[in-house]
Amino acid sequence: MGCVYFARRADEDVFKIGKADCLADRMKSHSTTDPWLEPYRVVETGEQSKCEAFLHRSYEVRRVEGTKEFFRFKPAEVDKAIEAAELFVSQNLPMRKVVEQLCHQQSESRVVRSTDREREIYRQLREVRQQEYRLKMRRELLENELKVVIGTAAGLGEIASWKSQARKVFDDAQLKTDNPPVYMEYLREQRIRAFHLF
Repeated sequence: MGCVYFARRADEDVFKIGKADCLADRMKSHSTTDPWLEPYRVVETGEQSKCEAFLHRSYEVRRVEGTKEFFRFKPAEVDKAIEAAELFVSQNLPMRKVVEQLCHQQSESRVVRSTDREREIYRQLREVRQQEYRLKMRRELLENELKVVIGTAAGLGEIASWKSQARKVFDDAQLKTDNPPVYMEYLREQRIRAFHLF
């Protein structure tokens, strides 16, 4: 089993969050590129990439400027980050796998009776969605403020880029109009399960 590790740089409050199949081999490779790194804490998991991505995104504001994997933490804060990562690995990922399997199964006509537990989860989920919406609006405002400053330029020094890009897209609506038989030949039915709150 692999791992996600926190390696501390000497006595600094700077930690590298990385992933490894074998921690000893990874630390040996660091000994030539960054000899001051020492292993500090580890999360053992077979889902190294997902766990590492969870930590990187969860602590984005702590990232050392100009780096991808170095973050500023106090040792006690690392312990809390480890707890969050272990919870993600032990609860979020297994639950996600179960739901991914259920997504591909045909739903039945029956409805499951809810209990107090599910009603509490429902209440919490509605609160989280409300917070999520407010954060989305706040993010939109902040991003737009930067975009207005950038104007028609390509970016804002050391903060953000906003460059024009060209991409090709497939115009399926035009194909449907111009050549319906070909369009229908490549049309495939896809079953999905849509989740809606009442």
